[in-house]
Amino acid sequence: MPRSPAHSSHSSHASSRSASHASSRAPSRSSSHGASHPSPRSSRSSRSHSHPPLSSPPRSLMAALMLCLTALLLWWLNLPGGQGPVQAAGPSPSPSVEVTATPSPAPTPMPTPSPTSEPTPTPTPTPVAPDYSQSVPAGDAADADAWFQDAVFIGDSRTDGFHLYSGVKGGTYLVHTGLTVFEVIGHEPVLGTGENKYSVLSALGNKQYGKVYIALGVNELGWFDADAYSEAMGKLVDKIRALQPDAVLYIQAIVPVNSEVCKSKGQPYYVTNENISNYNEALAQLCEEKEVWLVNIAEALVDPETGELPADMTHDGVHFKKAGYQAWLEYLLCHTGQPQEEPGEASLPSQEPVPTRGSSPAPSPEI
Repeated sequence: MPRSPAHSSHSSHASSRSASHASSRAPSRSSSHGASHPSPRSSRSSRSHSHPPLSSPPRSLMAALMLCLTALLLWWLNLPGGQGPVQAAGPSPSPSVEVTATPSPAPTPMPTPSPTSEPTPTPTPTPVAPDYSQSVPAGDAADADAWFQDAVFIGDSRTDGFHLYSGVKGGTYLVHTGLTVFEVIGHEPVLGTGENKYSVLSALGNKQYGKVYIALGVNELGWFDADAYSEAMGKLVDKIRALQPDAVLYIQAIVPVNSEVCKSKGQPYYVTNENISNYNEALAQLCEEKEVWLVNIAEALVDPETGELPADMTHDGVHFKKAGYQAWLEYLLCHTGQPQEEPGEASLPSQEPVPTRGSSPAPSPEI
């Protein structure tokens, strides 16, 4: 059916608004999805003949790369021997001066302390038991001023001469001319005078002594009985020990005589060296049994070749001159038994024994 002009005008106006509306929305889609959608063929043709543009590397990476190359170049140019094509000009290196290091002093080594050892105690010397089978051994001389201060001497006229002429200092002397051991153990009052006489043993009990020296035997020779003499001396030792328990006892051997001088001076016939030898042998045995020191003073007075008292040391064949008593004193000082040394031989003068003439005593000359 033919349209009217008004209708055409209206249609035209509607078409115009529609186109205007379409054109106003078209840019919005284009901005969202592109200007236009090419056809598939057109799109494939564009991808076949066009490439997207390449982006340039960052500047920091380029700078790091340049620094590495520069460092590598400098290292290569400074290799030993100048291996680079261009040797960098510069001041020639000064010769290196070798510095000698001053050696530091070695530290003084500290001594390694040795372990302190306990000091070895000095062993206490064991006292040597006295050998009473021998005469008292020689030793260092005792002090002459002090040794006899606590000593007592028991004897006959020979001991009295020792007291008077030897120069001995100190001591107590219980002596009597003609004294015998039998009188001593029998408590005979031989000391003192008149009504004040007393026995040796009673005097011995009045005081305590440190040393007791006994010299008896010459006046007993007339008995011709060495055994009786030894037995009496043993009893005397027991009595002295009862009275003087702390004292050291010394029994002095009988000193031989000079035979020729004895004959010329009229000494009794029984005063002989043979008889003296028998008594001394019995005396040595007694000292060993009783454990008493035997002091062989004959070693200081007798001529070793003759076994007799030298003629120039006696005026009557029995008693001594001053030099003899002095020799006796020196011998006692050097034969104290202290300190104990190697014992020597009790070399009493060897004489031929004489036969026993009986037990009755002969008259004594009271020596």
